[in-house]
Amino acid sequence: MAKNVILTAEEIISYLQKSDLINLLVEGPYDLLIYNWIEEKINKPNVRILPCGGRSTLLKVFENREQYKDKIVVFIADKDLWVFTGIPEEYKSVVFTSGYSIENDLFCCARNTINNLFTVTELEDFNKILSNLLPWYCSEILKYKSNKTYNLSLHLNQIIPEKSNEICEHFLANIEFLEPTQEIIDEVQSDNYLKLRGKFIFDAAVRQLSAKRKRSKYSRDNVFELCLKMNDNHHFERIINEIEAIMSSR
Repeated sequence: MAKNVILTAEEIISYLQKSDLINLLVEGPYDLLIYNWIEEKINKPNVRILPCGGRSTLLKVFENREQYKDKIVVFIADKDLWVFTGIPEEYKSVVFTSGYSIENDLFCCARNTINNLFTVTELEDFNKILSNLLPWYCSEILKYKSNKTYNLSLHLNQIIPEKSNEICEHFLANIEFLEPTQEIIDEVQSDNYLKLRGKFIFDAAVRQLSAKRKRSKYSRDNVFELCLKMNDNHHFERIINEIEAIMSSR
């Protein structure tokens, strides 16, 4: 099955019923470079990555696993906001990332590598963006924890304009802003921003590394590849160990 084909939950279940492969189900195609690296590390010819097009589809397939119970299927998902509240008991057999997303796990392991790609000024700008993003992000987390409407699906440029390191005052004035506590800010900042949505981190990094002023520009995939090849990636070692344990138990 082509890895760039995104199926419905019903189509995935139908495929699994007929498959003789060991299928690793992941959320979507966006981080396939990382998951392909994990697949190579497992190094078994009958293992295949299958993107589900999102966590809701993946979890729906997981919830219907009795329909293909004789097959070897491993589910790998981002914790997302469960990084703050804990994983529901019914999903404990899913392999989850350590941080908010697979990108967070990569950044946590490879921050020094990413830092070394920057000039001194670029590193300062990168750190300012992450620091200035925190009050808004933590405000949205407080809304989530209070069962209020929140929105973390924005692009970084909507919050901190492309040619700035400061949060857009117009943006801030048009949302309900909850003043975050230092405790929640410290929690999000800890372990190399393990609980800050990873997309924001890599958007901020690529903004610096692909600027028009640079002679050598890096794409997101370029950065991912360098991080994967130049670090111990201990969070992924844990993921790989859990995947192999599930495979060997069947």
